[in-house]
Order: sequence, then structure tokens, then C-alpha cells
Amino acid sequence: MTQSAATSVRQPLTLEKITVREGRIELVVCLADGCYQKTDPTLIAACLKRYPTLADHACKNPRGKTFAAVMNNTSTPHLLEHLIIDAQMRSLQGVASHEDTYLMGTTEFLPGDPLRAHVIVSYYDDLVGLAACKDACEFLNACLIQRATQS
Repeated sequence: MTQSAATSVRQPLTLEKITVREGRIELVVCLADGCYQKTDPTLIAACLKRYPTLADHACKNPRGKTFAAVMNNTSTPHLLEHLIIDAQMRSLQGVASHEDTYLMGTTEFLPGDPLRAHVIVSYYDDLVGLAACKDACEFLNACLIQRATQS
């Protein structure tokens, strides 16, 4: 059996390891190439079409109090963290019992490896959190591929 061209193409970003712990999902995110390390305004513009509240996320960073302060020049795994959180929060829209739900995350590159990052995101429901991880990764890969073909 031969692999189709679509399945043999290496994705820009892969979830190398997923660990579900109580209250959080831990990911090891692997970038296929250094060209995928950073965001830029074009990538962010594509993300904002699907995730319009992304810029408003609270975010601890040296430039401000929101993700907007760094989103045009941050690591792609950091963007993935915020996409996952945003996807989970959107799934709660209109659910009164979750009005006080607060989700958070962290992103750090693994020591000595600029292509692998440890991303941790909290969840209110593990299955919703895992679905958000999958959807955000697929969406971000599509955006990264599109950006690469336009360059």
C-alpha cells in the first residue's frame, strides 16, 4: 500500500505528545522548520478571521497585558496556545453555567531545541479541550501552508 501525497507531506506543526492531566493538557509541539517559528501580521490576519477575540486575550508578556501586544511577532506555539483557549471559550458561548470559566496557558521552548515547545492549556472539559487542540492545530497548519506558498 502506498501513502497518498496528501498524507506524506510533513505538516508545519505537529503535536508530538499530548498528555491529559487533571485540569490541563500538556503538549509537545514540533515545528517542521525554522521558517514556522514566528508569527507575522499576515498569519495573524488569517487567524483573526476565525478567532476574532484573539487579540483581547489576557497575556503576560513584556510588551503589554493582552495577546495583541505580541501577536504579530511571537512564537507559533504561543499562537497555538491562544487558539486552543479561544476555541474552548467559543464552545461555551451562551452557556450560563460557565460564565465564570477562566482558561489559561503557558508556552516555553524546550531547552536547546528551537523547534520544539511545551504548551500547557487548562480546560473545563477534557474532551472539549482535546477537540480544541486538534482543530486549532489543523487550522494553524492550513494557515502556515498558505503563508509558505504565498512567500
